[in-house]
Amino acid sequence: MGARWLVQTRGPGATEDYRWVPVGHKNLKALRLLEKGWRKGSSFLTLLDDERPGLLLYRFRSEGLLLLITGLIPAGRPVDSRKRAIRVNVLGCTHDSADRLATDSTDSADDGTDAILAIACAALRGDLSDRLPVVYGSDGGSGFALEPEDWNDMLEDVKGGPTSSDTSPARGPRVDNDTETARARVAGELAAVHSQGTLDRLSGTLLVLRTGVLSRRQSEALGAWRVLVDILPDEQEPAEQNLFSQFRDLRNRLGIPLFLGLVALAVVVAAIVANLPMWDTPPGSPATSPATSPTASTPLRPPSTTGR
Repeated sequence: MGARWLVQTRGPGATEDYRWVPVGHKNLKALRLLEKGWRKGSSFLTLLDDERPGLLLYRFRSEGLLLLITGLIPAGRPVDSRKRAIRVNVLGCTHDSADRLATDSTDSADDGTDAILAIACAALRGDLSDRLPVVYGSDGGSGFALEPEDWNDMLEDVKGGPTSSDTSPARGPRVDNDTETARARVAGELAAVHSQGTLDRLSGTLLVLRTGVLSRRQSEALGAWRVLVDILPDEQEPAEQNLFSQFRDLRNRLGIPLFLGLVALAVVVAAIVANLPMWDTPPGSPATSPATSPTASTPLRPPSTTGR
């Protein structure tokens, strides 16, 4: 198991509460990274509400990936003693030689990146909740169980899921309305970045954030690569900004060097057109002939009043 996983949930008993449980190991690096935050004095926990569907994927410069998924409702829709839906939060991180366990000798080359991204993409596509291998006590009972073998089987199943598209995702940040279509697109872009080997270029970046606690303007201030947020009507881009948005999207798709090259070419073409000589109309043409020109013709005589 390359990645380090922890699951937070609770049993249905009245005296039980949510708690983090490591999956098959006792390494708590993910919790340490979660508490560390992503900026000085900025906690990851302020970006999500663990009672609502959310996702956070961050790439540290030296400590790999951190993934937090919140608000998952497992198969069977278990409830607690007060008939409230029991939720599951998933926390995972990659590992390095500093925290490698002795049991990882068979997969020491696997730092868990594939598994982390596969789980993130499955969550974005809505394919994770029903696969969670958590077994709960009967109604009024207590406890829950999570077997590492079942978790590993789920990981293998998820990693064999949909692959990325052939398009190259833009490197610039983008904020989308949190819809099923947008989530699927972000999942495809994330998988594409990984398959193309360009994920390292986004080190030190909040890669993906799906949140219900921030506004669009607050989300844009984060500078995250991809943000999924509920965009209110008054936060939609004004119609007069549509042209600017199209240029911005074109720049993101083409990349800055190619985009600037096209802009320079357009400026050169415009300059050439503006300096083309103004050809004079040939003398004697119907348009300028004095004989036919309305301004050069002899004024008509007023009608005679003598009857002649």
